[in-house]
Amino acid sequence: MIKRHGVKYSVRGYARLDKNFTQIPNDVFRIITSGNQFLVYSYLCYRYNSDYNYAFPSLKTIAKDCNISLSTVQRSIK
Repeated sequence: MIKRHGVKYSVRGYARLDKNFTQIPNDVFRIITSGNQFLVYSYLCYRYNSDYNYAFPSLKTIAKDCNISLSTVQRSIK
């Protein structure tokens, strides 16, 4: 455990990243053009269920969890 500026946190080496993180393909950085699009895409990656091969949160859930408006979610998905 490391403590800096009054905040305690732990650090794991890259070889030990086995859970509690989300992978995003490198191509996304060339394809996605706006921050909101990246936020929505990242959230869908986070919600992806590899056992069932899907991520289907409702638009309202995406908006609420990402703290953006419903219309911003809709524009980002287009």
